[in-house]
Amino acid sequence: MRKASKLSLILIFSTLIMLGLLYIGLAYYYTNVFPYGTFINDVYCTGLTPEEAAKKMNERAVPGDIHVTMPVPYVDRTYTINGADLNISYDYLTPLKQYKSSQDPMLWILNLGADMHDKVVPPEVYLDEEKLSSIIDEWRVERIGAPHTVAIEHGDDGYILHNNKEYIDRDQCYAETIDQIKRGATNILLDKNCIVTPAYTSDEQHILKQFESLDKFGEKRVTLHLKDEDLVLNKDELYSLLSADGSLPDIDDESDSPVFDKETVANGLYDVLSPYNTYNNHNFKTHNGRTVHLTQGTLGNSIDVDEAVDELYDALSEGKDVIDIQPVYKHQMDEKESEYVKDIGNTYIEISLDEQHMYYYENGRLKLDTNVVTGKMSTGSGTKEGVYYIYYMQRNRTLIGETYRSFVNYWMAFNRHVGIHDASWRTQWGEDAYLRAGSHGCVNTPFDAAKELYEYAYVGMPVIVYSYEKSEVKD
Repeated sequence: MRKASKLSLILIFSTLIMLGLLYIGLAYYYTNVFPYGTFINDVYCTGLTPEEAAKKMNERAVPGDIHVTMPVPYVDRTYTINGADLNISYDYLTPLKQYKSSQDPMLWILNLGADMHDKVVPPEVYLDEEKLSSIIDEWRVERIGAPHTVAIEHGDDGYILHNNKEYIDRDQCYAETIDQIKRGATNILLDKNCIVTPAYTSDEQHILKQFESLDKFGEKRVTLHLKDEDLVLNKDELYSLLSADGSLPDIDDESDSPVFDKETVANGLYDVLSPYNTYNNHNFKTHNGRTVHLTQGTLGNSIDVDEAVDELYDALSEGKDVIDIQPVYKHQMDEKESEYVKDIGNTYIEISLDEQHMYYYENGRLKLDTNVVTGKMSTGSGTKEGVYYIYYMQRNRTLIGETYRSFVNYWMAFNRHVGIHDASWRTQWGEDAYLRAGSHGCVNTPFDAAKELYEYAYVGMPVIVYSYEKSEVKD
């Protein structure tokens, strides 16, 4: 029993001695090579000397493109350099030797339980610095954003500040680029240390102050409480109260506010309210692209803009930032009319007095057109220009006047006793028939066309009557 125990101890002791010798032997082996589980720069380096590892890495190191992006706000400017043009070369040996010297070969066993993760050892990079300098000279980075000035411009969204005072320092750009290339970077984003901002001149300071004042004015909230909606003026509409042509208003030195007068406020507000001020005030583009301005009719509302101007001017003069105005209507379509029609839209009946022709558009597409005969002008019964809407429709109606009694199959009234209807008694249409034998004011229409139009029409459908001779808008 004692003999067996003694033998076991000898075996254990011998095993420990052998393991120790093996451990020391491996430690000695790893003195000049990388230990087990070593990956460097994605290369398996276990058992390799720094020279052998460097050789492998140099074989894979091929200079590629280097992308240099300017700092904010010029990040849309990126330049590409071919690495071969800079004669780039890499030295992995020196950093690999430094990394190897930092390892303790006696601690190789620690790698047995460690994940085989990649160690990054950046190389020392050598390049032709004069060539890089000449390439950056060609970029002319100091001219990016030129001219380096401060200015205010009037655009589609109001006043815009162009502050191009900053410029890129060429030498700093070069220094940062070469530093990052030597660190191994291939996608270089320069930081704001490359940007220089010179001191503002007195004129530029005035421009900055002017824009700050305009920008503050553009933050005002002006609401016009119209009949069917609340209209909040946007920045461009607010700025139109200051200047009719987009020119820069002066700044009051005491209040730091833009200078304006009642005339500019009136001009701006008239433009803003023009689309809503449609009673006897319509610009209409006809079937052939010509424009007529019509100042009669029954469709639309009329706002007392002068009263609204007085109220708005007083509020702006008092420096109010939140302004609510309830415009007064001089003419207002009643609720029933508003249910029928709000504006011309893209479904309507168009009647050309010059051409003696009628067109029906549905959702912007021509669906019907026909010759017609309108009122006889020589007797004072000419069909009146204007923007109307069908307010009444009836089948099989007898039209009665002082000198006539006429049965019609399709009746579509749009202006008091004036309407569109068939006229079975007529044989001539269009051209100059209305001059010799015009109607009493109605729009006489061939039977088939009147029947078809009646099927399309509805109460509230806009009717536009015009004459180019009287109402065309000339360019």
